[in-house]
Amino acid sequence: MLRSYLKIAVRNLLKHKVFSFINIAGVAIGLACFLLLALYVKDELSYDRFNTNADRIYRLSRTFLSKDGTASLRLGHAAPPFGPLIKQDFAEVEQVVRLLETGASVKYGESVFNEEKVFAAEPNLFKVFSFDVAVGNPDKALENPFSIMFSRSMAKKYFGDENPMGKTVRLDNQLDYTVTGIFEPLPSQSHFHPDFLVSFSTLNDPRVYGEEGLRSNWGNNSFSTYLLLPENYDPQKLVKAFPAFQNRHIDSNASTYSVLDLMKLTDIHLHSHLDSEIEANGDIQYVYLFSAIAIFILIIACINYMNLATAKSATRAKEVGMRKVIGAVRSQLINQFLSESILLVLVSVLIAILIVIMCLPALNNFTQKQLEFNALLDPVFIAILVSITLFTGVIAGSYPAFFMTSFQPISVLKGKIASALKNGKLRQSLVVVQFAIAVVLIISTAVVYNQMRYIRNYDLGYSKDQVILLGMPDDSATNFESIKQRLKENSNVKEVGRSSRIPSGRLLDSWEAYVMKGDTMATSDIIIKALAVDEAFIPVYQIAMAAGRNFSLDHPTDKTSGFILNQTAARLLGWKNPADAIGNGFGYGEIRGQIIGVTKDFHFESLHQKVVPMVMFNESGRLGRVSIHVSGSNIKQAVSHIESVWKTQFPDKPFEYEFLDQRFGKLYAREQTQQLLFGIFAGIAIFISCLGLLGLSMFMAELRTKEIGVRKVLGASVASIVTLLSQDFLKLVVIAILIASPIAWYGMHNWLQDFAYHTEINWWVFALAGFLAIAIALFTVSLQSIKAALMNPVKSLKSE
Repeated sequence: MLRSYLKIAVRNLLKHKVFSFINIAGVAIGLACFLLLALYVKDELSYDRFNTNADRIYRLSRTFLSKDGTASLRLGHAAPPFGPLIKQDFAEVEQVVRLLETGASVKYGESVFNEEKVFAAEPNLFKVFSFDVAVGNPDKALENPFSIMFSRSMAKKYFGDENPMGKTVRLDNQLDYTVTGIFEPLPSQSHFHPDFLVSFSTLNDPRVYGEEGLRSNWGNNSFSTYLLLPENYDPQKLVKAFPAFQNRHIDSNASTYSVLDLMKLTDIHLHSHLDSEIEANGDIQYVYLFSAIAIFILIIACINYMNLATAKSATRAKEVGMRKVIGAVRSQLINQFLSESILLVLVSVLIAILIVIMCLPALNNFTQKQLEFNALLDPVFIAILVSITLFTGVIAGSYPAFFMTSFQPISVLKGKIASALKNGKLRQSLVVVQFAIAVVLIISTAVVYNQMRYIRNYDLGYSKDQVILLGMPDDSATNFESIKQRLKENSNVKEVGRSSRIPSGRLLDSWEAYVMKGDTMATSDIIIKALAVDEAFIPVYQIAMAAGRNFSLDHPTDKTSGFILNQTAARLLGWKNPADAIGNGFGYGEIRGQIIGVTKDFHFESLHQKVVPMVMFNESGRLGRVSIHVSGSNIKQAVSHIESVWKTQFPDKPFEYEFLDQRFGKLYAREQTQQLLFGIFAGIAIFISCLGLLGLSMFMAELRTKEIGVRKVLGASVASIVTLLSQDFLKLVVIAILIASPIAWYGMHNWLQDFAYHTEINWWVFALAGFLAIAIALFTVSLQSIKAALMNPVKSLKSE
């Protein structure tokens, strides 16, 4: 019985080749998009879940409060004393482990590389996190000072086929470390990825950090601290005890300016967006967004299929009547229609899987992920695929199966049923939903594109072009001036400046600010961010002065007591006119002096953040970043000269550099990815919707063949017939535009709020989306309408 149903189903699918192709193509493309996006979403949701103790691990975070109680700095790191003291004061905490990301140059033999992912880790790291230690004893590998473990990939990079165990490597060309183990790299779904693990006890050495610093330094909030809690333990019990804990160990008022909190390990990647993180995290909003797009695309594809299936069933009304006349019972007809529908969806699923296999490498390259097809073999995915196949097939097949087969043969053969199906309100509603989703995606694409263009053209207040960035070794401060002069010997090097941080990064440092009031320095209520610079920093970035002057070598006191504010800081401190701030007494941290200049506001951080109050001062011990402004006419020669000077001065340090404009572009990589994805999926949504329109226009033209013939005989022009066949569809598209516009505005308005500086959603965005939707729909429908209008009326009326 099943075989006979399948044979008839295949025969009917081949009989209606065009409709079958349109149906299969629409469902296959829509389902492929759904599966690709589902793989992406599943990957995002799986971060850190590979850890055996994932549900019991919590990260300690620290938030600093301004005097009005608002958060001024939110850190995913904490000071080093917190870890041991939490373990000491709270017996219920099973383990506390600290990590410190240091970065270092690593040298073995003649191989030397700058490595960013060097972590100091406590010995109990492997009791908290699920590392796969391939070589060495995990209980002892990080026990002794100056021990280092390599990831498998790094061991191959430095040692090749040698056995690295017991070998000695040098870090930062200063201290030697012994290799005590090799671990497998953590999965890509981890919020941190160490390449090297250094024993935490090494930090006790005065040459590295110092034991006293680890025990009493409450200001260095650079340590990632993780707690392993008991099963089913409520972390809020600890959080509620933290204020008293801080007051007890730091000072009696610590809880008024510092707040400790805990975040579950599995929440970090998607829910943590603090001012300091080990790595850039994802965003749960993007997971929701891509999940919605995946579902929308799938809905469009399913609507497309159901629309065409129900439409095509009208042309089979007489077939149903004839089969009933010759003895077919209703159950046989129901099974036949359902088997045809499910078979077509099943073919679409198989094609969709092939599309996924072919597109997966491109998606991995685009998202920088390691998505694998094997993830589709997960029982959840298999259940989803089976459900989609059955649901779409049964729903689409149920209309002809149950509705068409319920009529008496005499009514069907007289054409009453086919006539009633011409103006199906269900199909019209489905077309509206299809195009409404497509228009939302078009508008979203336009808004994201406008915001990215706005960012590219926004005046940042400084020049980011032709600026090369270097990280200078710690021992370079004493002879930097001679290095600078050697760099400037080449005419392509315009200026060389130093700073503690680089534009496009975050301003995380702040101390107490003081303003002269009368004869005394009074503490300011304003949180002012710190930036240490030299006299060349402002010229390198071509930052404009609003009042006063830059630091100068002609004024020796600038290095010890000179301050430069930005306009925002001057205004918040009470000087509406920047010139009024010049010469006023000012203090910052332990430094006392006067304000010598005020710069115009410039966007040191990304446009996601507002310009914050900032003070610049010249403190040579903090100037670890070098910015070099080079001539745009011969950048290659400038880089070659800089490399030559570097290798002469630092022969044991690898030369690595970065252009500021490239670094700036990375700030918005997520938004640029979103822009491209919106564009791709908006195009796919329109394409699938147009496939449906093409099929429906073919169906309507087929049903109205005789009507068109009669109209032509009575003198109707081709244009009037095309208009007749097209206008109903265009009305539906216009309704879709009216529904989609407010929905798209609401969603994209909320998205733009993530930027402190953003474009507006202009009326022309909606006009453009509407024009594109109407133009594409009109073109699609006209293809079949013109063909029908040009048909010889003799052929369509000969049976009459």
